[in-house]
Amino acid sequence: MTVLGISETSDLARADLPEPRLAVEGLTVGFTRDGRHRSVVRDVSFSLPAGHCLAIVGESGSGKSVTARTLVGLTGEGSVIERGSARLDDLDLTRQSEAGWRGIRGRRIGFIQQDALVSLDPLRPVGAEIDEALRLHGWGDRASRRRKVVDLLTDVGVPRPELRARQRPGQLSGGL
Repeated sequence: MTVLGISETSDLARADLPEPRLAVEGLTVGFTRDGRHRSVVRDVSFSLPAGHCLAIVGESGSGKSVTARTLVGLTGEGSVIERGSARLDDLDLTRQSEAGWRGIRGRRIGFIQQDALVSLDPLRPVGAEIDEALRLHGWGDRASRRRKVVDLLTDVGVPRPELRARQRPGQLSGGL
């Protein structure tokens, strides 16, 4: 399963939801390797309002991760957006250069791998990983970033966030 966003509300079918921050329409993504082309994501559409969560569920190899990676510009070499659109607010995500992605990724949109044990450095505390992202995007001084790390862990429902920020990935449960 690939999860986009964070929310306390799971009813995405309600008519009173705010305008979507992320809107994907008919997205089709393929890869060209060794002269052969293969579509791996076909005609995906969804929208995601601010403050809500969307789970993309499917079989292994069905394109969940490719869809999420496409939305953050990390699909990889040989990837081609064949058709469709992906918009973050007023920004067309399908037309970004690598320089454009550097200004967007991590600041306005991000992607966390399904398996934190391979996504996070096993030798660094989780709080240091979060702090690094804040620092790279020019967010506050060291003390304010330390407070922000705890706030972010609290916001996503991590119990005992001060302790968790000091722990290494291997010390966390799979759910964390």
